[in-house]
Amino acid sequence: MKGKLFGLFFLALVASILALTSVLAESWQETSMPDIKEMTVYVDGNVVWYGFCYGPSRWPPIDDPREIEIDASPIWRCYTYQYNTPALERDSQLSVKVVFKSNKDLGNMKVHVWVNGYREELEARTGEFDVFKDNLYSKTLFIDIPYDIDARDPYTLYVKLEKNRELTGVDEAKVNMNVQRIANILDILSIDLYDNNRDNIFNAGSTMYADIVVKNRGNHKADDVYVRVSIKELGISRNVYLGDLEAYDNHYAHNNDDTKRVTIAMTLPTDTATGSYTVEVEVYNSELSDKETRTILVEKALAKNIEIIPQITEADVRTGATAQYSLLVSNTGETEEHFVIEVLGANGWATTVVSPASFTLEAGESKIVNIDLSVAKDAEAGKYPFTVRVKYGNEAKQYNFMANVAKGTAVDWKIILMIIGIVLAVAIIVLLVITLIKQNKGSVEEKPELESYY
Repeated sequence: MKGKLFGLFFLALVASILALTSVLAESWQETSMPDIKEMTVYVDGNVVWYGFCYGPSRWPPIDDPREIEIDASPIWRCYTYQYNTPALERDSQLSVKVVFKSNKDLGNMKVHVWVNGYREELEARTGEFDVFKDNLYSKTLFIDIPYDIDARDPYTLYVKLEKNRELTGVDEAKVNMNVQRIANILDILSIDLYDNNRDNIFNAGSTMYADIVVKNRGNHKADDVYVRVSIKELGISRNVYLGDLEAYDNHYAHNNDDTKRVTIAMTLPTDTATGSYTVEVEVYNSELSDKETRTILVEKALAKNIEIIPQITEADVRTGATAQYSLLVSNTGETEEHFVIEVLGANGWATTVVSPASFTLEAGESKIVNIDLSVAKDAEAGKYPFTVRVKYGNEAKQYNFMANVAKGTAVDWKIILMIIGIVLAVAIIVLLVITLIKQNKGSVEEKPELESYY
């Protein structure tokens, strides 16, 4: 009886101490000897959770053997305690150490730990190992905590001893956790490099664009943030002022802008040799900085040369008539070029037809472009300038043309018909005269000569 009272006193004392130092306590009963009688969980070296099971015939010890039948109850009592709430640190590695002891030989087992609450499960698991009765086992696992884990969401660390059947006793732990925010940190979320063609092929002399997204992941506002893009091998660099970034998840700020995007353009030198170059992107202010690099391939620029020579730039044309102009387009460079031809300034007094209006020239090819300009019948006489625009690549060139418009004369069809009639009458008379002359000449030639008999 004395031993029983001591055991009850000891249990009450332990429970009181644990209750004072813990933030969570669970208890239950097992009707048979549990598989796992004791387990402790450490996070980053600190004890955060402890669980144990005991039976009256084992703990507390029984001093009087005569009391065995009284105390040998089949009921086992199990308790778990969480001592504190550990903090998850963004972009870090969480260390979880699990120490446990079993009541039985259990054979093959694994330890599985995971963090619940993130958009995907963060977990780690040991390989299989044998577990024997009363041996103390210690396993340490590591979980990578992502940089974008949200401090506003609840998270729970789960620890479970796994076997090919369900275990009993303190075989699993559930630990509530918080996310520790870093006081000051700037983070480059993304870097996108491209040229005018929206691809990642860069030529010497072309423009490189850098799209950069920056986020303030700290607890405090980041003032006067700058972004610098540089290629040290080429000796080029650009600084851009980004402004202030509010604290991450600060919903009370007037302008809740913890993330900003900026586009920086840099022209690569025309004499850049073919090869790989390192693009360095740095975001910084007077207290913080973050830096990342990207590699680009720069190729020697192909020669581009276009010659456009107007052939006919001025023409005389009457109202209602059409004049033709032309220009010669030659691609004397090393690249393929596409051309679009437009006529400007002819609206209201003429219509135009361009042939061809668009075309592509390979290196070394040429083409004549014809512009047919039809002047309106009601246009006033005078000089009419107009422009021909030639567009290719990122360039556009304009050439001036002139139409000298004169009034057209009206046609009097009565006079024309009368003239035609007179001409036809004269022609008929001439034909009649010629016919009569030929007939008279024939009669003279056929008259016979008289014979003489002298």
